[in-house]
Amino acid sequence: MTLTAKTLALAIAGAAAFTGSPAIAGAVIHETDATSINDAGVIAGSFFDNAGAHGFVDNNGVFTTVNVPGAKQTQISGINNAGVLSGYYVDASGGDHGFIDVGGTITTLDAPGFVGATTAYGLNNSNQVLVFAGIGTTSAAYVYSNGAYTPFGALGEADTLGQGINDAGVIAGFVNDPGFTNTHGFTDTAGTFDVFDEPNAATAPGAPYLNTEVEGINNLGDLVGYYNIGVTRYGFERSGGVFTTLDYNPTDINNLGVIVGTTEDGLDSHGFTLIDGVYSAFDDPDANITPPTGPVPEPSTWAMMILGFFGIGVLAQRKRRGLLAA
Repeated sequence: MTLTAKTLALAIAGAAAFTGSPAIAGAVIHETDATSINDAGVIAGSFFDNAGAHGFVDNNGVFTTVNVPGAKQTQISGINNAGVLSGYYVDASGGDHGFIDVGGTITTLDAPGFVGATTAYGLNNSNQVLVFAGIGTTSAAYVYSNGAYTPFGALGEADTLGQGINDAGVIAGFVNDPGFTNTHGFTDTAGTFDVFDEPNAATAPGAPYLNTEVEGINNLGDLVGYYNIGVTRYGFERSGGVFTTLDYNPTDINNLGVIVGTTEDGLDSHGFTLIDGVYSAFDDPDANITPPTGPVPEPSTWAMMILGFFGIGVLAQRKRRGLLAA
């Protein structure tokens, strides 16, 4: 899962609340983002503490923290059936790099021409990893495999962000219109793009854009993601071409149909699983952000603290689309 606009909005709102309400300063905030699940039910994602963002792997309730050595921040985007991880990290100088972690051996992924400006998202069981790279208004999407970067993208769109890839190599994600006015979901089957909107997605005064984002795909071609009605975000699953609205924000679906994602509760964010219609929330036990008990920072400063000073490049992409209002 990418860092969401809603997370930033909650961070800013929470910062204002802490600034104006000293009585609640010192309360602990919990931030757990589940991003991927494999067929054994092992979940991967990220959590935040006062030091920033860390990856985690949750194997039947046993949490293991994952940090790229020497990195300031680490986020896990994907896990496959062999336990191989994909994600991205921030180095000591603030550069963004993708990575793949095979049994603890980490390979940094920097797309050609985009060293320090690369992020990595989902992967499949062949260790093909989706990579996005961008500097300023120049961006590119790739499939990384065995040291090679193969570009892909939807013609006529401003940029293409792949989020999930299944074992047949079908890619799912979202595209931005020229001018970043609208966002649409897509699937890419051997270079043939199906660009679509969730049927309920709609604009509203103050938010003149359409927004559909696909976050995950399984081997059956089932999709999960988000859409907006005005500034309100909803989750969805598309199975057999039929869309179903979900209560929370899904990020991945495995081949057994188990869905994971993130749900917000006030300032807190929790991971969740959705199994046979039953939602179950969870938190990494180390996902604890303790606000300052002394002088409280300005809202914008506190918001960045909640976000762990992480994902600025991803947030910038969303700002270009106007989604920070969502």
